[in-house]
Order: sequence, then structure tokens, then C-alpha cells
Amino acid sequence: MVQPATKRLVTEAAATATYETLTGAASKYARRSAPAVSDLTYPLVMAHRGAANIFPESTLTGYINAAGLTSLQAVECGDYRTVSDGGIVDFHDDTVDRTTTSAGNASSFSTPGMKRLVVDSSSWFGGGWPDAGVSTLPEVMGAIGGLTVLVPEVKDLSDATASAMCKKIKAMGLQDSVILQSFNLTNLQVPDASGIATMFLTGTLTGSFTPDSLAAAGVKFVCFDWTATGDKAAFAASMKAKGMKVIAYTIDHQYNYDAAIAAGCDGVLSNDPIYVGRSYAAYRKAASAWNLNGTWGHGMLVAGTGPFTVAQRGSFVGAPGAWRWKMPNNQLALPGEVCPVPSPAGTYSVTTTFVVEGVPTNTAQGAAIFVAAPDDKITNLAGNVPLSYLVKARASGTVNAWRIDAAGASTAFPGITTTAWSIPTLSAGLTSGVAVTSLPVNALTVAVKAGHQFVLPTGQVATASGAAAVAATAIPVSSITPSAAVVSGASLLPRITIKADITPTSVTFTRTDEAAAGTSSMTDSSTRGGYVVLSNLMDNGGVSFESIAVA
Repeated sequence: MVQPATKRLVTEAAATATYETLTGAASKYARRSAPAVSDLTYPLVMAHRGAANIFPESTLTGYINAAGLTSLQAVECGDYRTVSDGGIVDFHDDTVDRTTTSAGNASSFSTPGMKRLVVDSSSWFGGGWPDAGVSTLPEVMGAIGGLTVLVPEVKDLSDATASAMCKKIKAMGLQDSVILQSFNLTNLQVPDASGIATMFLTGTLTGSFTPDSLAAAGVKFVCFDWTATGDKAAFAASMKAKGMKVIAYTIDHQYNYDAAIAAGCDGVLSNDPIYVGRSYAAYRKAASAWNLNGTWGHGMLVAGTGPFTVAQRGSFVGAPGAWRWKMPNNQLALPGEVCPVPSPAGTYSVTTTFVVEGVPTNTAQGAAIFVAAPDDKITNLAGNVPLSYLVKARASGTVNAWRIDAAGASTAFPGITTTAWSIPTLSAGLTSGVAVTSLPVNALTVAVKAGHQFVLPTGQVATASGAAAVAATAIPVSSITPSAAVVSGASLLPRITIKADITPTSVTFTRTDEAAAGTSSMTDSSTRGGYVVLSNLMDNGGVSFESIAVA
């Protein structure tokens, strides 16, 4: 069952209602105590496209939720362009193809035409977010103006668009709490921009601009592409010497944030600002929350830079309150909600539970968990994370573990032999509300041991209370009452838990649902980082991750 579109923190309707109550009188804006650009503190983390790894990019829903994040001082609140009837709408791409159900050039639409578009975020973003609409500049400013520093972009690079934006901003009394940004320096020099802080965007470290020319144009912030080639520290120093603040874009991993600040940047633009800025109190948990809320949490990252899509990051499957993160096969992903662990040099455990969604043809493949990694740099170094410990639960039942060195080379732990993966199916249906202590199944192809667990389509977990041999047609289970009817033929998905116990001198892995199989342990202290990485290392079949907990 794929998760349905359900509302999250603040819905589009709520955001629109906020706008409607605020429009119509300048005094309503004046009564709001807007944060000022001059009050920003550094290092500064701005939310790129409204924190687009956490909320659907460039939507009013996303902006209103981003503006409510604690410890976040500034939100990039739209990529604005003038459309065919002169209206100013928030739309990042030149065409509407990528993020809506329609197609065509954005500039060819009228404002009413843009408003009729469906931003199908439930499809490409997932995480239970509903579809949304396209917003105009007044709607966005009306919804979140005064709640945070706003950072709108002149996306079409037009001086006319820049002037119109500045007039709207001033009419709303928000000029002191806005940073106007553009890749076109002339946009930032229009007369109407007077009194509004400006940020020059550049994809390179050199060009037609110089620190002197930007300072002479009154630019207050310079924002550059972190992937640009050249001496970033020298670039930052040259801009700061002329009194400008330097921001790097787009930074979605903590190791890149650390590097940007070390290079002299005053801040970053991020799709995951709370995680990147290490606001531990705001995001870090002892256990992941996606199983409960079925949506993207801070630090749920894959390789590269967001905004991430379902194709990159995967989706949530299961049932309400029992969601599972199913990432694409052969993908490395960071469960950032629990990273970094608070005391990586000490003694702690990492417990990961996954569910078998399909048995791979190659039974040497399976689920992989890396622990004690030094940072959140997700590479694909022959499928390994440098300077970590890897445990791989194979579909064959073998549990192997390795120490991975800086070059990706591995040193093996002793292996464990456990039960091979198999997905039983019900031979008869289960009745809602009627407790059972035995599950009727088609003849088992793999034996079941006491303690093995299976996930029902309802999301409930059945635990084997005794053994069932190959060819058995029933699995004894601890009493369970289905919360809904379960049909004959339904799959019973194996639920497997791997625990990593880490001390200053050793690492031990255990399959806790089959503890009698023993442990895989190594005396070693070569790496003690605080990051965990998950992977669905298989060509077909697959697993979904139910939870991860640190204790």
C-alpha cells in the first residue's frame, strides 16, 4: 500500500486562508513585527526553495512550513517571473513540465492560467504531501511576510520584473525584511530596489563582475555555486573585504557546510537548512520518525544535491503509523534524523529494522547498514562508505560484516548463518477484529523459527511463537487481532532487525530476531564517526526500512 496524500504541518488551504486574512490593508502588514535583514546572525543558513528536501519546492505550503521552522532565519520564497498578462508568479523552471501536470513555457501562460496548474508534488516529492497550486508574489508575501527574512529571486532576469517586485514589497511594508536576489546585476540596481538589501548570484568565481563593481552597485550579499571551480576561500575573502556577506549554494550535507564555513563563507543556501546548520535540538532524535509520520525528515539524504525526488530518494510504503522508507535499489541513503550520534567515541547501539518487500534473484544481495562513518559524504565507492563498519544481511540468510578503510578496501568479520529470506502467503483470509494465534499459509518453502516476525498488510507485526518446518501450512504466532480484513493470498513480509553494538574497542553485529545464530564481532577502534548510512543493495526484489534507533 502506497501512502495516500495527506496533509502535513500547514496545508495549501491554510496558507491561502492566511493570505486572505492579511491582504487588503497595508496597516495589517505594518502591525506585524517583521524580522530585519540587519538583525541576521552568522553563520546564516537560508532555506533554498522553501527547504525543498523537507517540503515540496516552490509551493505556498512549503514556504509557510519553512517559515515556521525554529532556528531558521531566512527563507528563499520564490523564483518570480512575469507572465503573459503582466502578473508576477512564483515558478522556478522556464517550462511547467517538471513540477506540474501540464506542459509548455511558463511565460506563455496568463496569471489565471498559471493558477489553474496543478503542482503534482504528491507524485514527484511524495512523503504524503498533497498537490498544490502556483502562487503569485502577493500571495507568498502575504502568507509569510513578517515571519522570517524573505529571499525572493528575479528568475526571468527582467528589470521590469525586479521593479514590480520591489514595489509590491514596499507596498506591504516588508522592505527591511527582504533580500532581493538575481543572477542579473542590473535587476538589483533598478531605482525601486532602493532601501532593499540585494544579493548577487553567480555560478562562477570569475566573470564580468568584480568585488568593486558589486560593492559600487550596493550589493550586500554575494551567493556563489559551491561546485564552481577555483579558490573559494580567496573569492570569499575578496568579497568580504568590500563589506559584502558571502553565501554558498546549494549545500545539503554537513560536511559541505563545514567546508564552506572554513573557506570563509558567512552562510549557505540549503534544501535542508535545519540539518545542514547542525541545529541538533531541532532535528536529532533517538529514533527515526518516518515510520510514524510517513514524510521526509531532516537529513534524509542521498548522494548529490536536492531538491530530491521520489526517483532519487524513494517513497513510503505500509500503513498509517507503520510507514517504511523504500529507497531505490542500489542506493545509499542517510537516515539523518539520528545523525550524528551524540557520543560516537563512547558506547552505544544502532538498531535497524527492515522489511523484505521482494526476494532478489541473486541471494548474495540484500540490505546494508554502515555505522561509525566520519561524515555524511555519501559516495558510491564500489558500494562502500569509507572509514565505516558495514553489515550486510543477505537474502541467503548469511549476515556478513566488514571494516572499510579510507580507500574502500574491506576487512571481514566472522559471518553469521541465519534463515534465508522467503515471503509466505496466506492460504485463507483473516477477519477484522478476530484474534488469531496461527496464520494459515501456503506450504512454506523455508522454515520459520520462533521469534521471526512478519508484517501484515494492515501494518501490524506478527511474531512467531514457535517453529514451523518446510512444507508446514500454519505459522504459530503470539495472539494478534487484525485491525482490518486481510485477504487470502496476501503476503507476510519478513521483518528483520540488525543491531550494532559499538564500544571504544569493538564492534558487534546481531540479528536480534534470530539471536541464537550468534554474533559477528571484531576488536577494532580504527574509526568512530557518528554517521549511519542505509542501502538497498540489490538489482531486483528489495527491502524497506522501518526504523533506526540509537541508544
